[in-house]
Amino acid sequence: MDIWYYDAVPGILNTELRLIFYQKNSMGFPQLYSPALDTIRGLLLPEAGTRNMFGPNEGITESSIRQNLKVGPAEDEVITAAVNVATGIKYSGNDEILGAITSPQEMLGKPQRAEVRSRLIVARGKLDVLQTPSAYGGVQVDLRLLTSVQREIDVEVLESLSTIYHNQLHLQFSKAEPVEYTHRLDLLPGSYRVMFTVDGKTYPYPLDVPERAALSEIMRVREAASVTGRQTPFEFDGKQLELDPDGAFAVVTLPQPCKVTWMIRKGTQVLWKAATDGGEIAMVELPSSGFAANIYRLEATAADGSRNTDFVVKQETGNPSKATLVSFNANLAPALRLAFVGRQWLLRGNVDEARRSLQASLGRGITEEAQIELARADALTGSLDAARERVRRVLAVHPNHFDALSVYAFIEAQFQDYPVAAELYRRALAVQDSAALRVALARLPQ
Repeated sequence: MDIWYYDAVPGILNTELRLIFYQKNSMGFPQLYSPALDTIRGLLLPEAGTRNMFGPNEGITESSIRQNLKVGPAEDEVITAAVNVATGIKYSGNDEILGAITSPQEMLGKPQRAEVRSRLIVARGKLDVLQTPSAYGGVQVDLRLLTSVQREIDVEVLESLSTIYHNQLHLQFSKAEPVEYTHRLDLLPGSYRVMFTVDGKTYPYPLDVPERAALSEIMRVREAASVTGRQTPFEFDGKQLELDPDGAFAVVTLPQPCKVTWMIRKGTQVLWKAATDGGEIAMVELPSSGFAANIYRLEATAADGSRNTDFVVKQETGNPSKATLVSFNANLAPALRLAFVGRQWLLRGNVDEARRSLQASLGRGITEEAQIELARADALTGSLDAARERVRRVLAVHPNHFDALSVYAFIEAQFQDYPVAAELYRRALAVQDSAALRVALARLPQ
């Protein structure tokens, strides 16, 4: 049997409501128990010793039930719920309440009052987002967070309730220092929430990734340094961009290589014009003289559209930022990026696309990430022996690998070796807490 609890039923009951659903004689669909129409005898297993144990409920109390029926602590609440649906309700009053709450006209005909709970987030760091086509699948997303931190930056990307990506970076500043944190991910199209937790305080940001990358907004950058194969965020066409609202260069990212025309306007008058060819990005050096202090419009026009922004000319340039650049580059090797895209396809249930990305990942280098995701794909398609062998190879090197333990537990559960699966789930939870794993552990047959 199940007992459902409600704090109150507006317009009907201002105290706790408790409802029992039970299977009569342990058969059929669960039905709603009525303290007025049924008897507690109906909740007991049909045995000779219980057949005549209790009469109608209106002649018994909780204390008299407990004198004749010995139950464990887990079942004691059944006695209270069997006598009345709420404290102080007697006899036909129980059925009046049950009749009201099971009436669609009574319950759904009432005007509903919305309850809104909100949390005011103040002093949230500025997040810049750049999206460009990814050579590894999906869209390449560059994130830059301006914040102050002393000990830790945690970034988590969620799609609906599923965690797509999670990473913690530990720092050792003596006090909170201003930082410019950059991160690059390859994400499939969709709507996400990016949760940055800085020294224990969490700040959410919405992120929409379209099916196709578009011309970005215009950004101001400092003179871009040339780089060769560094695999870093905000790296385009061999140049490392450093965002700066007073930077001497303007940049747009492009969905495809094309020519970009740049103009500075004052009203309808064109004061300056230039053209540049772009690949991943198009960049132009802005004029450093010939403009009085004022606010102008800077425009960039490409094959896929145009963008414009304020071009502010000041008497004096601002002081350069003193923020420390913290760039997370550990996940940007081609094999790892392909494995991450494969993992996202698996989370969406597209095993074929996942295998294509994961096999391409292994072609760039053997990584434990690709092996684990292929084991997951094998397990989902019933190839349990192959999946088990893959994940065992990873655990032989990294015995406390969270994802490997999680997948291994799932495989053993499919083999119906539930004690082994439970132990593996517990080992994984000892490494990292996970609501999904706790649910999976609770659902294992005892």
